[in-house]
Amino acid sequence: MQVKKEEIDSLAFGASVLKIEDVDINKDFASFEKEYIRTYSPIYVYSKVEIENLQEIQYLEKNGFGFVETQFKKIRKIPKKPLGFVDPNFELKKVEEETELPDVYNAVDRIFNIDRVFLDKELDPNISKKRYRLYIKKSFFADNEVIYKLIDKSNGNIAGVYSHLFLDDKKTVVDLLGGIAPEYKKTGAIAVIDDYVVSEFIKMGLKYSYTYLSACNYPIIELALKIMNAKLVQAYVVLRKIYKGDKNDRTNG
Repeated sequence: MQVKKEEIDSLAFGASVLKIEDVDINKDFASFEKEYIRTYSPIYVYSKVEIENLQEIQYLEKNGFGFVETQFKKIRKIPKKPLGFVDPNFELKKVEEETELPDVYNAVDRIFNIDRVFLDKELDPNISKKRYRLYIKKSFFADNEVIYKLIDKSNGNIAGVYSHLFLDDKKTVVDLLGGIAPEYKKTGAIAVIDDYVVSEFIKMGLKYSYTYLSACNYPIIELALKIMNAKLVQAYVVLRKIYKGDKNDRTNG
């Protein structure tokens, strides 16, 4: 069992955020916790556990962790040709200039509002907004990541945002962030942006994509299963523990 500091989340929270990996139910958690508090003085610690591993989930619960989210891992074989969701009212553009970022940030603020940080009543929802902005910024400056925006040609507004990470195997892409602005959710724009992005992946010769979906993101899950021909291959439970007090000697909140 080990902890990993999540750098971007730590910036968003203003203090260390840790992820516990390889949960070991035989380990004395009190000693383990004391050590990571001494080393990192965290404000937020979480773990993502395969849903079948009930003993690991209960171990974390007994040590003060609470459920915040169920996630599904989604895998998709990229089709040989787009599915045909074309709308002349929309245009897909790659975000290539830093001057585009403020408008993308504003769109992201409105799009992402069902994640585990935003929904957690013990946290400031502004942390969620800052967190997504930081992830978008990371994608913009990373050599192996890309951001696409779907533009409503009638007014120039950003209708949707997608970001992706390209793996070294040159065949697989990770869908990082993706969503549609509230006013476009019943227009079919989500299918349009997905198909336009898939067209780009086909040109690149990519074969597979995967991502992790929140179980409460019903529209995206429905789209994935009904239209994308994707598969849900694994479910996870995310549990978290929030720490409060002086940042140099945090006590459990």
